[in-house]
Amino acid sequence: MRKKIYNIIEPTKNITTIEKIYDIFMILVIIASLLPLTIKTHFTFYAILENVTTLIFIIDYLLRLMTADFKLKQGKISFIKYPFTFLAMTDLIAILSSLL
Repeated sequence: MRKKIYNIIEPTKNITTIEKIYDIFMILVIIASLLPLTIKTHFTFYAILENVTTLIFIIDYLLRLMTADFKLKQGKISFIKYPFTFLAMTDLIAILSSLL
């Protein structure tokens, strides 16, 4: 199951339909997460949108952490090293800034 998840969330040379859907979905989530930043007034809809997109980013981060051994190929130590990779730190900073 973890290998299937990894194949979906990580780009490959032969992109499948589910990978395309995931990539498009994440692009739309990124765009949606920027929408509240462009509006100066505060509406409940934008607060909910921000919370939903943050939750999706957290799930994506956890999925990537859960499959880190496939990406880093260093066994169980991959789960310790992954949070310190550049992209993981960038994701974590973005998530934490949304939570604060």
